[in-house]
Amino acid sequence: MKDLIISWNDDKGFYCEEFESVYFYSVLESLVHKYNLNYNRSRDEIVGEIELFELIKLKNPNYNIQLLEEDGSEWIYG
Repeated sequence: MKDLIISWNDDKGFYCEEFESVYFYSVLESLVHKYNLNYNRSRDEIVGEIELFELIKLKNPNYNIQLLEEDGSEWIYG
């Protein structure tokens, strides 16, 4: 299982080891493309960032995808 950790920092926004970004969606999109992650959603379906994150986690059981505070604690949605 491969760990894919997305971190949150008050100054830098969302980022991960491979990608620097401010926006959560940009980091998710970069991970989807780099690791060819599956999330099979309809083009017409509008999905928020958190829903997309949960969908990607659900559809890719070989990856441990986590969203954490920069200090390693769990990031609380919302």
